[in-house]
Amino acid sequence: MFRLYWRLVFHPYLTRILVIAATIFLTSTLDVLSIGMIVPVVSIMIAPEESSSVWISDVVQTVTSKANLSNNYQVVVFTGLAVIVILVIIKNIILLLQNLLVHRLATNVEMHFKVKLFNTFMCARYEEITSRGRGVIIEDLSRAATGVVSSISTASSLLNGTMLIITSVVLLFYLSWWSIPIIGLPLLLVYSITGPRIQRRSAQIGSQLHEIRRKNSVAMVDFLDGIRVIKASVIENVAVGRIRALLQEYIPLYVVSRLLPSIPGAIIEIVGALLITILILIAVARPALGLTLSEIAAIVVLMRRLLPTVSAMQQNIVNLNDKLRVVEIADETLSNLPIEKTGGNVLEDNDCIEQIELQDLSFTYHSRPDESVLHDINLTLHRGQVTAFVGQTGSGKSTIADLLIRLYDPDTGQILVDNVNLREIDIYS
Repeated sequence: MFRLYWRLVFHPYLTRILVIAATIFLTSTLDVLSIGMIVPVVSIMIAPEESSSVWISDVVQTVTSKANLSNNYQVVVFTGLAVIVILVIIKNIILLLQNLLVHRLATNVEMHFKVKLFNTFMCARYEEITSRGRGVIIEDLSRAATGVVSSISTASSLLNGTMLIITSVVLLFYLSWWSIPIIGLPLLLVYSITGPRIQRRSAQIGSQLHEIRRKNSVAMVDFLDGIRVIKASVIENVAVGRIRALLQEYIPLYVVSRLLPSIPGAIIEIVGALLITILILIAVARPALGLTLSEIAAIVVLMRRLLPTVSAMQQNIVNLNDKLRVVEIADETLSNLPIEKTGGNVLEDNDCIEQIELQDLSFTYHSRPDESVLHDINLTLHRGQVTAFVGQTGSGKSTIADLLIRLYDPDTGQILVDNVNLREIDIYS
């Protein structure tokens, strides 16, 4: 899954993504630093008489002495709180810049991807377009772009969460290294049990939802195109019933798809609350471990910040799986959709075609392989001569016209334009 997203979405915009990653690293670092500042501030508030042993006191004393200001524990506490506020302000300014970069990238990717996908459909072979149908193409165009844009926002959130986890582990190691396995191992266990199962289920439901949306789009386009026949036959209720049946099939799956991402988050929140409680009980029961009240406060604040982030990461991975089928279809379209052959002999505007010759021409529609529409047709059309095709419906009159303008290529035989095979002539000339 990640390999597909990397090749289709992230690698083409690697420079911009690296800039976003740098802002994410800064916001995560500032976030953890502001939480880490809680330790010296709370320590001084709890025991002012020991403020001289706290590192921040030395910093404040140096600054106040140079500025000829008084130095007491209130000044130290105020300075610590001011530093926390400044860190939070800087973090949020960078966060706004990060969101701006993400949204600009997402908008550019959406525009580029829609144009690229639309261009692929425009250059595809005519029979491939007609076999898919307008409803399916419209659905694929809109959903693919939405899925790609969603993956960018989701990847940004995943990267943000990853950075926060890394910086949080560093802070936890500084505060109390033995708290890392107590917190980390249970969370990893929860993820290993719930994560893969929910992700697989989300991918399955996402694929089913996309197929239902395709059917719904096809049905709506067909019914609107055939509205005259529907009204003449008085079968409006049949059309409405078909749409209603598709929506009734869609709604339960959609509800489950929206519920799945929240399940890991709820489990992690519950497990996290239990871990915080266990950690506090251990610190109280074993004072020899050296975990102070201020460090416990910092760990609790850090966990309350970290657990929602881990939950969001789980939800984002589930959402990526939900959109996976849409992105896969877009990738298959861009990579595998048969494209019309270009290049060859060029017909100039002043070139006059004197003769078109059909030699042993046979053709069968791929959608009806058992029905031969044309078989060994031989015909010569001359400049200045009117030639009429007469025959019953389905006899191949329109098919010959379509072959002449190369909407299709014959199965056997050839079409010669002034003794040049039509296949060798540039279709855009």
